[in-house]
Amino acid sequence: MIERLLIPAWNAPSRSIDDWKKQFEQLGYPPSIHAEDHEETWLLIDSIETRLLAVVEGSILTALHAELRAHDPSIALGLLDQAATGLNWEVHDTEDDEDDER
Repeated sequence: MIERLLIPAWNAPSRSIDDWKKQFEQLGYPPSIHAEDHEETWLLIDSIETRLLAVVEGSILTALHAELRAHDPSIALGLLDQAATGLNWEVHDTEDDEDDER
């Protein structure tokens, strides 16, 4: 599994889960929204074996934690980059951060 952390750029406007849903739809990968409870909401893109956990503080979407399970993650990685760029967010490799801490 590959993980990515998506966060807003310093000058990005506030975004919602619906903004992300629309962005993925425009790129040809409509996600479903799955709320496990009031505290966990996931965007699921089954066609590319990707899911994103919404990190919400108060009423503000502050991050998305992406989990990519596809054997070939290149489509999902490209999609995350395109969607994030379109919404003025950044994609970070969580593994790079762990290596930096050592």
